[in-house]
Amino acid sequence: MISIPLFFDSRKGQGKSENFTTTFNPPLELDIKKNYEISLINSQIWYSWHNITSSNNTLLYTTNTRRSKRIIVPPGSYNIEDLNEEIKHLIEQNGDDKESITISPNYNTLKSRIELKNDYVLDFRVPNSINSVLGFNAVYVTGNQIHESQNVVNITNINSIQIHCSLIDGSYINGISSDLLYTVSPNVPPGYLIQVEPKQNIYVPIKNLSQISSIRFSLKDQDNNFVNMNNERVTYYVHLREII
Repeated sequence: MISIPLFFDSRKGQGKSENFTTTFNPPLELDIKKNYEISLINSQIWYSWHNITSSNNTLLYTTNTRRSKRIIVPPGSYNIEDLNEEIKHLIEQNGDDKESITISPNYNTLKSRIELKNDYVLDFRVPNSINSVLGFNAVYVTGNQIHESQNVVNITNINSIQIHCSLIDGSYINGISSDLLYTVSPNVPPGYLIQVEPKQNIYVPIKNLSQISSIRFSLKDQDNNFVNMNNERVTYYVHLREII
């Protein structure tokens, strides 16, 4: 009876960390007359994806001298407090008053607040604006007062990570057939290692194959988008066995 532990390292495969393929040489032989299943034993995934990218890192503001200036927040992982500090730093680098724009979280409503002073103005209508992260619509924000966002903040764009394996033929996502192996929610801060160790091994049937020549592993979010791991290493330890 076949029972094989298998280890995969994204740095040894072909492709990106979030979507790589490992080739078997020689191929792993299976009995086409038998059925097999696979389970995730453990995985190491670095919390390395960014919530601020080139698609949502632009802020256009106008000073009290009516000069409009654009700042670009460097891609990275930020919370609201971090964004406030970085934006103030960039405003100061522009030679402007960093205290004229202050961003803070409202933990009661899950929205954000922006306090404008000294007749500063924000324009959230520009391409790649940071407004969606802060919960604001694409609007023009004026007035020496505190403005609360129209929506809850979208600071956490990934709620769950789906581990996909190309061998699988028996999983479903929202009623649609899938190659899903396991799913996990990030439980550590950005920059830390997510240790995925299922408390109970869940075995999923694989495709009916006579041999395995390659396996592809991929990481996707809850919206079926690849999770950009920024080239950080990902490893998987799985167990393949014959179904008795």
